[in-house]
Amino acid sequence: MRRKWWIIGAALLLAIAAIWGGSAIYAGTALTAESPTSTFTLTRPVDIAPVVHGTASVQAVGDLTIAGATRQVTVSVQAQISGNTVQVQGSIPITFSDFGVQAPNFGFVQVQDTGSVEMLLQLSK
Repeated sequence: MRRKWWIIGAALLLAIAAIWGGSAIYAGTALTAESPTSTFTLTRPVDIAPVVHGTASVQAVGDLTIAGATRQVTVSVQAQISGNTVQVQGSIPITFSDFGVQAPNFGFVQVQDTGSVEMLLQLSK
């Protein structure tokens, strides 16, 4: 009998400690100082049954909030079941201006308006 696996709810608090700009990390920017955290809240259950035999790609839909602005996002995540835990890894592409955030400009280098929120989670029942 095939087991049913679902992620029915999740709310993640994401710490923004620094912005990676290609070959350097920029900490203490306006974004990290004014909005040091963001959130991702799952808005639809995720069926992870395809993952039962190895690793599979599944879609997660949720609300991503950065600097007080919320947008619905769909993220493709790789999930793997190991015993009673599920390991989930994914990346949410973002455009800073979509969240009302101006990309940092350090004079000698300007960070692009696009980036990603990356996650690696280990979930258990």
